[in-house]
Amino acid sequence: MGFSTAGAVVHGSLGLGAALVAGPALVAIDPGFAPGPLMVIGQIVGLRHAIVERHHTDRRAVRHCVVGLPFGLAAGLAVLTAISDKTLGLLIGSLTAAAAIALMFGLRIRRNPPVEMATGFATAFTSVTAGLPGPPLVLTFSDMKPPILRGTFATYVLMVAAFGLIGLVVTGE
Repeated sequence: MGFSTAGAVVHGSLGLGAALVAGPALVAIDPGFAPGPLMVIGQIVGLRHAIVERHHTDRRAVRHCVVGLPFGLAAGLAVLTAISDKTLGLLIGSLTAAAAIALMFGLRIRRNPPVEMATGFATAFTSVTAGLPGPPLVLTFSDMKPPILRGTFATYVLMVAAFGLIGLVVTGE
């Protein structure tokens, strides 16, 4: 309960982070919490941000991200069905740690349409495999002011969650 509360507080203030903060503890309790339930958790606050911050949303960035969405979902669902939970955990954990280290050392990605499309792919992939949409988006959009980040992030992640949950149900994952 405490980890979920901390995740909700972080997500509510920053616009992201519920799965990143609460996810590891919830998955340690029951691996069934990832990815579907973690995707659902973030949508409650995400819907609020998508509505309240809609005037700040970078719609161009969202459109570019959407191009990568179907490819990221397809790749994520394929990987989810093909590798063990342990290998998947190592893969996602490594990618998340690499993103955090890159930000810690000041890596700044110069945004352009192809980078935003790749971010859309990576976000869909990490969402459907681990319920963690944040790391790719934060790495790419760290230059955005908070209201723009929250609106952009929430709008795209709502789309990813909708299609991702359908994909998880269809594949039986």
